[in-house]
Amino acid sequence: SVTSDSVTSDSVTSDSVTSNTDNDDANKGDGSNNPLTSSTIPSSLPLNNPGPNLWSIPLVPSNGPPPPNFKIQPGQVLLAKPSYFTQSRINKKSRSPMGMGSIDNLLQKYGLTTPLPQELGPDRIADLLPVLLVVEVGMFSTTALLLNRRTGYLLGDLQQGEEGGGIEQDSRGPSTSSPLVSMDAFMIQPLWFGGTSGGSGMSMIHLAGDRVKGAKRITDDGIWYGGDVGKANDIVVKDRMEGGGREEGEKEEPISGFSFKFFVQTTKFLPLVLEKEVNSGLWLVASVSKDVIFKGRDRAGSKRAKPLWKEIIELADENGWRDIVEELYEGEEGDDEKGSS
Repeated sequence: SVTSDSVTSDSVTSDSVTSNTDNDDANKGDGSNNPLTSSTIPSSLPLNNPGPNLWSIPLVPSNGPPPPNFKIQPGQVLLAKPSYFTQSRINKKSRSPMGMGSIDNLLQKYGLTTPLPQELGPDRIADLLPVLLVVEVGMFSTTALLLNRRTGYLLGDLQQGEEGGGIEQDSRGPSTSSPLVSMDAFMIQPLWFGGTSGGSGMSMIHLAGDRVKGAKRITDDGIWYGGDVGKANDIVVKDRMEGGGREEGEKEEPISGFSFKFFVQTTKFLPLVLEKEVNSGLWLVASVSKDVIFKGRDRAGSKRAKPLWKEIIELADENGWRDIVEELYEGEEGDDEKGSS
């Protein structure tokens, strides 16, 4: 099984970074035409287009408090503002929002040991700025997953270390509390670092819908959280052999291993803490398409993939949000040519 000591952010090379550990369907939007209050899929998007649907809807303004009807919901994506995480923009001795403690404590919650230095360059800083997907909002806590931090492991690396060739699972996915299950279909899938909470358990998000028993839908366009990983493995194997489709003659995109993301540990917030952080301006909040969340971001030759943080903000196409990106990338030549589209 996975333990916190076995997970390191191998893809993170800065000394300022570490990975040491410390509901139901999402509610629909209110139908408002105001892009800062709507959380539904834009009606103008070509959702039947066979190509990727890459979009992001800002749910809070870049400056000032959220709209009065805003509330934290599963499926929302949180994007850290550089002013709280980069060395040139914060006073290390200052306190984090709402008297939560020092900036050091805030950084450690998201796997960082020090503020991100400018010497890393804007693309690397954007890679390391926390991007969180909210997956559960409950009475006693809110749970989110870091979307942009790899551990350096593949699922196959973990399975090789398990007697009997399986990994234990709980209701969210593989963990340390239930019988061993096969994950042969996910051997080459990366294991992501979901946060500094949750011990050695793992969680999964996916695009397989209710075909995975126990999964909960968290976005309108089809991101699901949790479920039976053994069933997920069977679905991928079946679709690989038969070409997808629940029933004969029904056209459906085959489910592959790339339709799943697995995370070790999570990021948890006590009641109202995340709301206070959003109100204080620590986070931008967006509704983001599944094609953006599941988009591959491996390096293509010498060309680096565009950081998830940057792509989501640019897709939002809201002036105040774009100003944040432009400030981070100020003075960079050929910025538009960096990263894949």
